[in-house]
Amino acid sequence: MSGMLSVMVDCSRNSVMKPSAVKRFADCLAKMGYNSLMLYTEDTFELDGEPLFGYMRGRYTKDELKDIDDYCNSIGIELIPCVQTLAHLNCIFKWSEYGSVRDCDDILLIDEPKTYELIEKIIKTCAECFRSRRIHIGMDEAHNVGFGKYAYIHGMPTDRFALMQSHLNKVCEIVKSYGFKPMMWSDMMITHAYGTKYTQLEKIIGKTPNHTMNDEVELVYWDYYSADYDHYAGMIDAHKKLGAPTIFAGAAWSWRGIAPHNGLSTYFMTPALRACRDKGVDEIIVTMWGDDGGECSNFALLPCLYNIAQMYHGNNDETAIKEGFYKLFHVDYDQMSALDKPSAARNEHDCDPAIYLFYNDLLCGLNDFRCTAEDNEFYGSLRDEYNSVTERGDFGYIFDAVAKLCDVLSVKCDMGVRIRNAYKSGDRETLETIINKDIPDLIERIEVFHDSYEKMWLTDNKPFGFDVQDIRVGGLIQRIKACKKRISEWLGGEIDIIDELEAELVPAKTGYSWAKYTTANVVTHELY
Repeated sequence: MSGMLSVMVDCSRNSVMKPSAVKRFADCLAKMGYNSLMLYTEDTFELDGEPLFGYMRGRYTKDELKDIDDYCNSIGIELIPCVQTLAHLNCIFKWSEYGSVRDCDDILLIDEPKTYELIEKIIKTCAECFRSRRIHIGMDEAHNVGFGKYAYIHGMPTDRFALMQSHLNKVCEIVKSYGFKPMMWSDMMITHAYGTKYTQLEKIIGKTPNHTMNDEVELVYWDYYSADYDHYAGMIDAHKKLGAPTIFAGAAWSWRGIAPHNGLSTYFMTPALRACRDKGVDEIIVTMWGDDGGECSNFALLPCLYNIAQMYHGNNDETAIKEGFYKLFHVDYDQMSALDKPSAARNEHDCDPAIYLFYNDLLCGLNDFRCTAEDNEFYGSLRDEYNSVTERGDFGYIFDAVAKLCDVLSVKCDMGVRIRNAYKSGDRETLETIINKDIPDLIERIEVFHDSYEKMWLTDNKPFGFDVQDIRVGGLIQRIKACKKRISEWLGGEIDIIDELEAELVPAKTGYSWAKYTTANVVTHELY
């Protein structure tokens, strides 16, 4: 294949790559055979006259974007702006100043003149800062579009495809006035054209859509979760029936905690690339999302990014791929891919054991049922494995942070289980050992991990956004201290029972996020 091969880096969910790191990442992409880079910026860039747009979020200045664009151009990488012009703008709605352009949730208000004034500012800034005349205008996952303020003003929309198309036409007029050729995520158009959920392939294959589109905008078919060739091939056919050119977006899984998912990414991308080749789709984007805090270093995904590029260019020789990776980065492919192990310990695709075990509460124990007797030893062996890697290229700071995470887990995984068992059996001696020896040791290891994690973050990203990690890790330490205090009070006879340990645990899996792993209680209740 010989079209666009791009990587999209999420700079909107706390981790905003600093310009020097973007340049370093672009160097890696150019070496691997990519020809474009997208910076996904919802509000993390400067807009004239909009001081709250990206406020305290590490937004890029215009000069920074121009400098990054100049550098990428000098090494043969097309820097493509990737913005949002409908949904996923939740951070601007923290500020009441944007209430007039909000429909509901994180969605802009269609047919409101101020909405299009804001969108024009976005497009104008992109035109000033980027050489590329391609632009990604977003528009994905606006599930409740038209159901909020729009419905109060205009009535409930009866044809949501027409509503989307009307908004798209307005945005395209703005985009074209600045000389851009737009692309957009396809899910909303597919959903309303076929009258079904985006991923319900069985309801789409062989069907004719109720609507079609013109070819002034390219549809980006995103799909990160399937290993089925027929699924990808069928969805590509469904997209083509809408009449717009199709681009495929897969993923390098960077959004499941601090450790990467290189193996899982390659597993899903292999049949996807084969389907794209067979169906004549040669425009490929590899997305790198930062869901739930942008915790993982993008550089930790270099093994799968290299593998994907090699497959795209027709090389499927595993030995040659590993040799080529070492020549480029001076680190062993398998050793760097092994950074996956904390996340893939149980081969579960719906969670990240390293994170839910790290944040699991010592008394409430929502994830105690997931712990096994071997977990501590497993993570201890991973710590030793990462520490023993001598050739780390430029990525020693990543190995160190993941090793320090595993060092914490090597003593924490079963601590809540041991506390509960000792309490239930009246084993006061074990509880004394835990609060006087094990918990102080655990806190010290967490603090060491935090320092290493902070170094990893600041090597790659602007400092904005790490405040969330400080809050999370600091909250964990404070909660551990509170648990120690509760146990000490029970041992000292100050309280008769420890209520949390009296409650029966229910083995129920939570959804994926720090808040859901951490507590059954309300962390935030956002009402814009």
